[in-house]
Amino acid sequence: MAMKIFLSSMSGKKNHEPKNKQGKNQHHNDESIVQQCILNVKTGRQTIYGASKSFGIPESTIRYRLSDKWTQKTRKGPSTVLSSEEEEKLVAWLKDRQQRGIPVVKETLYSKVKSFFDAKACFTPKPNPFRNNRPGRKWFNSFLKRNKSITLRTPEAVSAASAKVSEADIRGWFDKVYTYFEERGLSEILQDPSRVYNGDETSFFLHPKTKAVLAARESRNVYEVEHANSHLNITVMFSFAADGSIVPPDVILPMKRLRTDLLRTFPADWGVGKSAKGWMDADNFALYIQKVFYHFLLKKGVTFPVIYFVDGHSSHMAAEVADLCLELEIFLVVLYPNTTRITQPADVGIFKPLKNAWKAAVSEWHDTHNGEILSLDHFGPVLQEAMKRGILASSVINGFRACGLYPFNADNIDYSKCIAKSAASAINQEVSVETPVPIASPSSTSLPAQVSDNLIAHPSYITDSVIIPFTTIKQVLKDIGEERLRKITTCLELNSDEIVIKTIFEKLLRPFHSRLSHMTQPHDDVSVPVNLSDYDDNQPSLTAEQIQNMPGN
Repeated sequence: MAMKIFLSSMSGKKNHEPKNKQGKNQHHNDESIVQQCILNVKTGRQTIYGASKSFGIPESTIRYRLSDKWTQKTRKGPSTVLSSEEEEKLVAWLKDRQQRGIPVVKETLYSKVKSFFDAKACFTPKPNPFRNNRPGRKWFNSFLKRNKSITLRTPEAVSAASAKVSEADIRGWFDKVYTYFEERGLSEILQDPSRVYNGDETSFFLHPKTKAVLAARESRNVYEVEHANSHLNITVMFSFAADGSIVPPDVILPMKRLRTDLLRTFPADWGVGKSAKGWMDADNFALYIQKVFYHFLLKKGVTFPVIYFVDGHSSHMAAEVADLCLELEIFLVVLYPNTTRITQPADVGIFKPLKNAWKAAVSEWHDTHNGEILSLDHFGPVLQEAMKRGILASSVINGFRACGLYPFNADNIDYSKCIAKSAASAINQEVSVETPVPIASPSSTSLPAQVSDNLIAHPSYITDSVIIPFTTIKQVLKDIGEERLRKITTCLELNSDEIVIKTIFEKLLRPFHSRLSHMTQPHDDVSVPVNLSDYDDNQPSLTAEQIQNMPGN
């Protein structure tokens, strides 16, 4: 008999109904099932007793829902301080502030709720449990639980200039760059991932900031001893190809003279430079292009010319860099100003995992070198280890795709990052910001004289630089004349017009005077970047229009 009872219990169907700790069904927590239960009772399909057994809902719950005491409240717990409509308006306000690039912190939200109750108090006071009408942490946590569409996030810092860039601006840049290459029969470069590159600098702290650590709960203070100079950071130039290739980096050290023993700590194919503050400058960038980047291209066996996308930093826009790129058949293309967080692969998909790998590599180095100081002598090997972990070919390829640089397609960009809603993105209404296009083109490439006015016929202003076509420079030099040039460079007594001409020549035209006179093949449609930071602040500011309207034109 015992066996039969056991078998019958085993053969019976399992009850898959949700149960609480007492084994009873708890369908009364599912509002849709409760509604169906109440409907069956109201329509006479089931009695209260039968519906209770069928749906697993207590009879008392059914009777209460059928009584006049029922207030249509389905949420468990006490009523919220703000009504559902009021919280919906608050959520909409939070989302609107986010879209405008002015996200709200907790304290601002508290103040917003407090101002609401303060205003109510003047007319129809609304009771609330808050001290001085200001909510606290418990209300905030409950508010997030009720409104799943809102969460805590760390915002990305965006400059005011970047916030004014719109989708139309970026699409216009893509159109102009593609037109530039298509008119010259070079659009196939954009279709070859081995010929499309992006370069950018980033910095590494020898002592990265530590976030939360594990410590004894009863500890009042938790300290971390610095095993490196926490204020010392090293600038490193990286370049990547759209096919996932990684160009050896260039390290800029903050020193006046490079020690031989220090140089031996870096891999042989890396570039190592120096500057007073450890920042990238035009000289170091030109050396990197010539000694590292160009040698990598030759070793890889790529087809020239190639495209090199960079940001508008002054070191990338220097005249000597443009001359070098002319010789090495490198198209230097400047990304649209203030959009590197959207259009630069290095910033979008590569540097963040690299920085995380750097922090991990530094931590592991300290674990194996107990008590030692991480100095510049250890920087190269630790960075090399971080690069092995933090830079993946797939991340590079995805970065180029997400930025629309390869495949060259403006539709691939995430335009939700564009805060500006209108197409008008001029930061300074007094200065016309033109789209920067290739500032250097290979000398071996035949360039037509007819070029779009929007591309190079007018000067383009980018941060502290101005791009002026060679045609303008040649015309100005021709109008000045060699005789007048000899006078302004040799005579001490000059009139006011000649002083202006001398200033223009010394600050702007002299670097190109000898070059233009010795050029065997003219490049009338190539634009030349000029660094405006080279001008003395005490000198008069001269616009491109003033240059063209100078005496003699």
